[in-house]
Amino acid sequence: MDEKALTEHACGYLKELYAGVDPIDKTPVTADSILKDQRLGRCLEYVIGVFGRISESDNISRGDYRIRFSPDVKREPEVLRRAEYIFRKLSEGIDPFTDKKLDSSDTVHKQRLSKCFGYTAYVLSSTVLTKSPFSVDENLIESSVYSDDEITLPSFVEKLNAPIDGEKMNRIDNSMVIAYLASIMLVSISGGVASPTRMGAQLGLSLGDTGEIMLNRTMQKLIVKNLEAISKKAEGK
Repeated sequence: MDEKALTEHACGYLKELYAGVDPIDKTPVTADSILKDQRLGRCLEYVIGVFGRISESDNISRGDYRIRFSPDVKREPEVLRRAEYIFRKLSEGIDPFTDKKLDSSDTVHKQRLSKCFGYTAYVLSSTVLTKSPFSVDENLIESSVYSDDEITLPSFVEKLNAPIDGEKMNRIDNSMVIAYLASIMLVSISGGVASPTRMGAQLGLSLGDTGEIMLNRTMQKLIVKNLEAISKKAEGK
């Protein structure tokens, strides 16, 4: 099997375990098994989600386990490391919560399950969490972001970044906006200094007293409308 097929196969086992079913013989997991522990249930739910994100990646065929942070999981790096530890211990036949050897009759000792747990631990240890590109729903931006008066580009960018969780999502910066405005010929760059072109000035760009780009309300809205394009250009897409 290739990496994608292996991951999907392992995820199928994990889904059955989460449902309380032994994926080997298709019978209910016994009540005395560690697999019935609620803490393990929560871990399984998280790992199934991780595997789902990995399977959707175009890079998995190359053994590349980079995935975006989940917006719903707090302190995800710690959660990921804990999940890897839990499955590594299960693959060794050890209770991850007490660090004691599990009874020989426990379902986790089945060879195919043990291999699945070992593979799961390997995938989790290889998984790299990456920030999502800057993204914000234009329709959800509060009207308070916009200014009727001209505003400096840095001040406007600061407003856009205010609600962003910098640990999970890349923030936008002034250079990204300038690069985009230059690509659509609204600013020109000379000696590292950006200045509005004639078309940019007509649309509402100007230079402030300190040499910073100023935006009128029309230009503020234009930037918000093109945030996805600005972010993609910064990522080289």
